[in-house]
Amino acid sequence: MSDKYVVKIEGRAVPFTRHYGEGKRAYNSTRYNNFRTLVGWMARIAIQGAPMLSGPVFVVIEVFISGRRPGDLDNYGKAALDGLQGIFYEDDRCVESVIMLRSRCEKDAERMILRVCEVSPAALEKIRGEAHRIFDEL
Repeated sequence: MSDKYVVKIEGRAVPFTRHYGEGKRAYNSTRYNNFRTLVGWMARIAIQGAPMLSGPVFVVIEVFISGRRPGDLDNYGKAALDGLQGIFYEDDRCVESVIMLRSRCEKDAERMILRVCEVSPAALEKIRGEAHRIFDEL
């Protein structure tokens, strides 16, 4: 069984936004870059100097958000995966499975919780099977 890590980021999560500019002059918003950096620092605290994960990676992303315009869930996922890159894994291509969940909450309870672990091929098949079973039961 591989190590499991939990990364908690308090406050409102910031979704990925489109790049500004063109070509080599393209850049992300300062707000997004700051959030991605915060995710990275919180990930460093969670991993506590352990080596990067080398095999297939499984990530559960939970976003707790308030307000009437919560943002696109996939953009929160991109922000999280970008922030974990270089700390938990070399490249986010290592991520084989992601579960993303969004929940409404009060403004003072906004946060993002990331659960990260390395998984075996057998565990990936189990995750796929469970996802299909849950979908079929709906």
